[in-house]
Amino acid sequence: MSSRSCVTALFLLALAGTAPGGDTPAPGAIFADGFETPRIAPEGFRDCPECPLMISVPGGEFTMGNLASASQSDERPLRVVTIAPLAVSVFEITWREWELCVEASRCDPEPVEEAGGDEGFGRERRPVLNVSWDDAQDFVTWLNRRTSRPYRLLSEAEWEYVARAGTDTVYAWGDDGPVACAPAVTNAASFAASPCNGPDRVGSYGPNAFGLFDVHGNVFEWVEDCFNDSYVGAPADGAAWLDGDCATRMVRGGSHASPSSSLRVSNRAGLPRGARDERVGFRVVRHD
Repeated sequence: MSSRSCVTALFLLALAGTAPGGDTPAPGAIFADGFETPRIAPEGFRDCPECPLMISVPGGEFTMGNLASASQSDERPLRVVTIAPLAVSVFEITWREWELCVEASRCDPEPVEEAGGDEGFGRERRPVLNVSWDDAQDFVTWLNRRTSRPYRLLSEAEWEYVARAGTDTVYAWGDDGPVACAPAVTNAASFAASPCNGPDRVGSYGPNAFGLFDVHGNVFEWVEDCFNDSYVGAPADGAAWLDGDCATRMVRGGSHASPSSSLRVSNRAGLPRGARDERVGFRVVRHD
């Protein structure tokens, strides 16, 4: 089997599984503009009124990869990575934010709509779906022009650092698996559980210790890196790894349809950069 076939098969395996049924978490409060807030109001900033809400994350060192004794080979070898201070979008990029890029004629809606659009899940403050890696790059380019700030996708190392938020456990909240369809509260695994029936409104579950929402579940998130099947030779400074199979890019975090194994903070999957899937979206980062 070719490398491309292998990585696509791994991604499809990561998508396997269906969240149990149940009630969708109740909506939070309402913004003055009519859009729902998360129940827990995060602190952050915006570089323009319509820009993604960002939060500053301190730099530091962390051990990247699967810390368990039995782990998948693509999550090793363990290595210490240094991350510079950065600002990360509090939420995954939403339909509302994507459509602003479309309105500015900087993002092409046609391929996204042809791929299924929102798949009937709803838009506004739900994460944008069916966007390719290249679509995400178009959004970042628009955001850079709109703000004159250096936005981009996170590197794999940055993604794992901000998702771990200082922890060394299987999930950001600990080692126990997530509780699907849990209320939107901050305790234990509830903030990362897969929503009941597709991607939920961003912020329906509580944040991790860095103030980021939905780093586990909701949608997989495109990152900058090319596909490599281990960490041998990977950068140690947090930069994106731009060697390897660059026709395939990495996605992290799992989705609303993922089994708990794919929601692990160290779990990796690759997908052809032009692929569009209802379980894949993205978030953004910038350095000052």
